[in-house]
Amino acid sequence: MMYETNSFPTWRLAAVAGVVVFALVGLAVRLVYIQLINHEEYVAQARQEHRGYEEIFARRGAILDSGGYPMAISIDTYDVYIYRPVWDDAEKAAEGARILAPHLGLSAEQILAAVNEDGPAEFPIARDVDYATGELISQAEGVEGVRLQRGSKRIYPEGSLAAPLIGILGFEGTGLSGLEHDFNPLLSGNPGRREYEVDGLGNPINVDHDVLPDPGSDVTLTIDRYIQLLAEQELDETIKNHRAKGGDIIVMDVETGAILAMVSRPSFDLNSPDVSTQEKLDLLKNGPVSDLYEPGSVFKLVTAAAALNEGLVTPESTYEDTGTLKFEQWEIKNFDKSAHGTQSVVELLQKSLNTGSAWLSQLLGPELFYEYVKEFGFGEATGIGSNAEAEGHIRDWQDDSWSLVDMATNSFGQGLSATPLQVITAVAAIGNEGKLMRPYVVKEVSGTRGTKTTEAQIVSQVVTPETAETLSDIMSQVVDYSPGGGARIPGYEVAGKTGTSSIPQGNEYSESRFIASFAGFVPLSDPQFAILVKVDEPNGVPWGSAVAAPSFGRLGKKILEYMRIPPETAHVAR
Repeated sequence: MMYETNSFPTWRLAAVAGVVVFALVGLAVRLVYIQLINHEEYVAQARQEHRGYEEIFARRGAILDSGGYPMAISIDTYDVYIYRPVWDDAEKAAEGARILAPHLGLSAEQILAAVNEDGPAEFPIARDVDYATGELISQAEGVEGVRLQRGSKRIYPEGSLAAPLIGILGFEGTGLSGLEHDFNPLLSGNPGRREYEVDGLGNPINVDHDVLPDPGSDVTLTIDRYIQLLAEQELDETIKNHRAKGGDIIVMDVETGAILAMVSRPSFDLNSPDVSTQEKLDLLKNGPVSDLYEPGSVFKLVTAAAALNEGLVTPESTYEDTGTLKFEQWEIKNFDKSAHGTQSVVELLQKSLNTGSAWLSQLLGPELFYEYVKEFGFGEATGIGSNAEAEGHIRDWQDDSWSLVDMATNSFGQGLSATPLQVITAVAAIGNEGKLMRPYVVKEVSGTRGTKTTEAQIVSQVVTPETAETLSDIMSQVVDYSPGGGARIPGYEVAGKTGTSSIPQGNEYSESRFIASFAGFVPLSDPQFAILVKVDEPNGVPWGSAVAAPSFGRLGKKILEYMRIPPETAHVAR
């Protein structure tokens, strides 16, 4: 019997062989790609699976007062994290909770309850644990699945002194307001990086490499903490006595423009700021640089300076005050609604006559008047370095909607807006021989890359030294004329001007809400510092002479004593 041999068809054999060959070639190509062409990427990927990375925080720079006393500093802390997968072991979890509890001020039950909640594999059980406690935890035996992250906490040795100026930090340690925000890149520094090997559970077993952090720079202010304290106490007392809504005080070095104190009320607690509502969030604003108001009669100094500087009047020049000046359908009246007859430039400032200021603006004309307004720094930011600084608003006399009545009202500080900082800067220029200085609040910045010191900067020579001296003398006569003493300081001659401005309400001005203010400098013979006191909506008598001027006098006296500025002998003998 004959048998026929079974043979595999040739084409099937070829197909199988082809598939095998194709797979081998593909595998070879893949191996070449992995081992030769993309070798580094896969090595890095493998390394990543066995390595961990951690950011090393950079210590935030301190904020210091002019004498180097800390107003905001950072202290070392730890954030404590628990890795849940390790604590799935009930025995390890119980032991870890028992050891951690006394260090964190929690019960073991509270820690275990937090571990058993839903959430990411690793979570923070405590933040801002003090450095010593963190070190004890790191050295404790029997605690597994716990990681400590270095961090820092901001503290304020002077409490909430200058809170709106200093500002606050957010949860991630980034500045949210004030100087903390404006100088955040310098204060925060640059974090470092730590690289280490990890075990199967992700725990560090060997540190390979550290890139050290670059700490933040220290920012030294021009603020004197004692003068700041005096100014805050004075404003608080004035607001309380007059049941006012709030206010601001600025103390400025006349010669340099350095800010010695900057106060805004209402304020907030630096240690536990509340930002839960828009109203509370608004408290973070630094009013002296961000809030606008109509400066009122303090602005008459700008109008008088311009007219004197142009030679259009002298202190003895007179006009006839009939109590009213008409501009088309509008009438300008004095605050007391009365006529005073023949009045000199000195008298119109002493009595704060709106008609007199409007008369001076007419002599100047719109082009000259608004040129001086801008030269004195109104209508643009001072350049103090705050991102929140407002520019104010000045009408453009070339606009079709502008009319002469606008210039008349602007001449006595109505119908235009300014920041308290702009007002004090302009007034200080009169005491500085007519030189307008750029205000500044940062004295120097010091860090690993060196120290940068702020130099006093002259913005412009607004009026001549002769004009400044003449107007300063008139301002001292204004203070001496003020009934009840006002801003007078025994032993010193004070130069200044009151302001009482109505608050706009819709298209009109409120008849019951006012801002009382006083701006001036002392001593007259050699001005050392200028002060602006601004009180928002005082109850009762609203006049600057009754509310703000006495506050200036009390504060000025204390600062003179603190700075040991001797009395002016000639004034004492007078």
